[in-house]
Amino acid sequence: MVQASAIDLTQARDIFPRFNWLNDQDLTQLLSNDIFGSNAHIRALFNECSLFANKEGHIAGLESHEGEKLHFDAPIEGKLEHVAHLVLVAMQNATRREISTMIAAMKTASSYTQWAESGKINFATVIADSIGFARHTE
Repeated sequence: MVQASAIDLTQARDIFPRFNWLNDQDLTQLLSNDIFGSNAHIRALFNECSLFANKEGHIAGLESHEGEKLHFDAPIEGKLEHVAHLVLVAMQNATRREISTMIAAMKTASSYTQWAESGKINFATVIADSIGFARHTE
């Protein structure tokens, strides 16, 4: 039983390298529980951000510890060990969208100021840094 569990954790880490950042006990707990109830472990994987769900219970985006939300283009459904890579891709796409919004908003000072004051500039920057670090690490 212990050997089978170790193989499962190894396979999960092979599928999603960020799982290597969690010890065996934390990864087992994350994979065996509701992912939204395990946000302490999620924060370790996604740069201190937690996942949030839509009304259907699917992964809808990331939320910073300050309450800023980065909505994914489409919700993600499934067990985390099978969809974690999709969460990373959704983070990248949502960050691109936010950065594109920022660039478009720069055309007029008032809209850029409004966008910058919304707090999303910091969130997009943190997520972009996280993605860059992950690419370098993985």
